[in-house]
Amino acid sequence: MEHADLFIGIAAIFVFGVGAQWISAKLNTPSILLLLIFGFIAGPVTGLLRPDEMFGDLLFVMVPLAVGIVLFEGGMTLSIKEVTGHHSVVRRLITTGALVTWALATGAAVLILDLDLGVAVLLGAILVVTGPTVVGPLLRAVRPTRKVRTVLNWEGILIDPVGAMLAVIVYDILIAGDGSLGGGFGAVLATVSAGVVVGLVAAGLVVLLLKHYLIPDRLQAPVTLAFIVAAFVASNLIRAESGLLAAPLMGIALANQRIVAVDRIVAFKETLRDLLIMGLFIVLAARLHIDDIMSVGWREVLFLAVLVFVARPLTVLISTHGSDLSKQERMFVAWVAPRGIVAAAVTSVFALPLVELGIPGADRLVPVMVFVIIGTVALSSLTAQVVGRALGVVEDDPGGLRIVGANPVARALAKAVAAAGVDVQLVAGNHSELMKARIEGLNAVRTSVLDEDEDEDESEGILLIATPNDEFNALAAIRAVESRDRAKVYQLAPTSGSAMGASRLRARMLVSPSFTFTVMSETMLSGGGFKNTPLTSEFTFADYRRMYGEHATPILLTEGGRLAGLFSADSSLSPSAGQTVVSLMASDALQMTAGSAGRGAAGVGGDEDGGAATRV
Repeated sequence: MEHADLFIGIAAIFVFGVGAQWISAKLNTPSILLLLIFGFIAGPVTGLLRPDEMFGDLLFVMVPLAVGIVLFEGGMTLSIKEVTGHHSVVRRLITTGALVTWALATGAAVLILDLDLGVAVLLGAILVVTGPTVVGPLLRAVRPTRKVRTVLNWEGILIDPVGAMLAVIVYDILIAGDGSLGGGFGAVLATVSAGVVVGLVAAGLVVLLLKHYLIPDRLQAPVTLAFIVAAFVASNLIRAESGLLAAPLMGIALANQRIVAVDRIVAFKETLRDLLIMGLFIVLAARLHIDDIMSVGWREVLFLAVLVFVARPLTVLISTHGSDLSKQERMFVAWVAPRGIVAAAVTSVFALPLVELGIPGADRLVPVMVFVIIGTVALSSLTAQVVGRALGVVEDDPGGLRIVGANPVARALAKAVAAAGVDVQLVAGNHSELMKARIEGLNAVRTSVLDEDEDEDESEGILLIATPNDEFNALAAIRAVESRDRAKVYQLAPTSGSAMGASRLRARMLVSPSFTFTVMSETMLSGGGFKNTPLTSEFTFADYRRMYGEHATPILLTEGGRLAGLFSADSSLSPSAGQTVVSLMASDALQMTAGSAGRGAAGVGGDEDGGAATRV
């Protein structure tokens, strides 16, 4: 292949892959479906990307290694504390449930697809898997309840090595004829032992090196990556496919130990995960042929229907019996079982030698698996959000406000935002200020944003850091943007003369460089306060500006009990009718409007536009 074609192919992977993930993030939808579509465009449609020609046999080495790294990343997201109440469900899903799926998929492959029994058993074993490459992005977009998310995450990560292991054993015993049933059980034990030992030893070595400061901080991520690759390859050399178990176990062990901090590793592996998933699915779709798509008929559609509507529900019904999952949660778990890159990779590895051996039906393995992957991914991506909402198991983005600080300014702002119907929570470590906030009826929790271990739920909504200490605000912003989207983290501008210059802020600056804590505090001490001003078609934001001028500083917008946006130094908002402006008003503005209409709430100022002011 010409060098120019290689450059074009590599560029296509990055451009189409990143483009798919970018668009999906903007639409708040799972990226997997778009990745498959873009990969199909880059491959068989335009011919820009031809993976088999570009990588040759190296492709079958790169894909398993990439999957191993993704499994490690998935393992690092698993908390043993979270699964404590659901370990029996997860255990049954990857044991009894796997056997049920295997049996039903095998039967359907024989009866519907008319495959040879040996090929059908192999196909059924591979279809046991789901995998974090598809389940992880789906759960991040859909946001199911914690119990559902925990079960699906653990199942997706631990079922991959189970399915791969079953496929290897079936290949050895039923097709290659190199073993016996007893040998198969021995192979299972050997594979599990190799994966467990290698994975735990690798994790232990990384912890030991970190504990004794033998790895410089800047090299923690690359050294860990080297250990992941080495563990994956070493385990596979001991027992085929056992690396798929060693990698996630290494991640689980590192994430749940309390000896050393692994923050730098966590930050790196998330970026690497997105890049690998992008590349894997673009390459998978690019390897398709138009003939593979055109060969799909009613048999394949019926086979997919059996997997989705019979095998998966029965598997979940048996595996969740007697658990504390509600009926709705069990139904959602039964609906989500997309197949991913592990299924495609394992199928590709076995299909070629089987075709060369002349095994009847082996040539249909790849087209059937590709159709199942596309079908299950499309079904889950397009319907999981709708089904989850219908079942009541999807957590909405709270659209609320979390304020770091419980000082008088933060409390007054929280009251004004809460009066607009938005959920507000104050976070602080000062006991006296927290007690005052609670006495005033505010939701306040005692913790430090510098120390707290934020999970997915806490990383939603808007975070505003509003304490009088500029240095603390800066440190809190650095900590916050590690686990949150920077677009959702705001901090006050530093006080003039502070060592923390505005150009060094890690979060977005609220309102403007001149809107500091000192300005807010002095305004309130001079008789000013926060005021909610509803906008209508008769009283627009332009009218608001004309009425109050420089005497009011808009801070944020609310709409329907949710935040509609915060005013910041790096962007502008376009307030519209139906929204409410929460602003800080000087005393003369409040006095000017206090007696004009008398429609304010008891105890606060009111004016002709129906607003309410909150003072210290």
